[in-house]
Amino acid sequence: MGSDPSSTSHAMSLLPNTLTVIRIIMVGPIGWTLWNGQYGICLVLLVIAGLSDLLDGFIARRFNSTSRFGEVADPIADKLLAMVVVSVMLLTELLPLWASAIIIGREVVILGGAIVFRSIVQRLDIEPLMISRINTVVLIVVLCAIIAARTDVPYLASLTAIFVDPFGVYLMVLFTVVSGIAYVYAWSVRLREHLDVPEKHAKSPNS
Repeated sequence: MGSDPSSTSHAMSLLPNTLTVIRIIMVGPIGWTLWNGQYGICLVLLVIAGLSDLLDGFIARRFNSTSRFGEVADPIADKLLAMVVVSVMLLTELLPLWASAIIIGREVVILGGAIVFRSIVQRLDIEPLMISRINTVVLIVVLCAIIAARTDVPYLASLTAIFVDPFGVYLMVLFTVVSGIAYVYAWSVRLREHLDVPEKHAKSPNS
């Protein structure tokens, strides 16, 4: 007996949101294992979280199963994971202060910009930029490499240590800055367009 296409479609539509919720739940164990120096377990959890992020985005686009919940929860999950991991790495001296400040500062700027935009426009359509998606991938890869360099796996630790110091950290910070500037520019353009609309209507002879 063949499977019901409608039930399959419904299941696939729920999967992206389910993966997002699971990723949010995983933030706690990831932060805990990182804080306690359980780098192997933390690395596995972080890789799973990163892959789930890629997977839920692919499924949402492939099956056209985007939802308002997913649009809001997915970036929240990404930012929560990044903030927790970077904060714990800063406290445990796995990341330098200047790099941590830039990464956390980007999240604060984006959050503040979203609040200001929402207060003026009265709505906020969250549209992740391509550079932001790339930044998320680079961030997760570099953070995983930093943790992998602290594991007890000899070849993995030595190879990732070469990548991390100093190339990986600089690359991560570069994409953080560029993606942050891109968001500020994109929202500035959208805000200017929104404010120009009433002015154009007021100058229209037919209004």
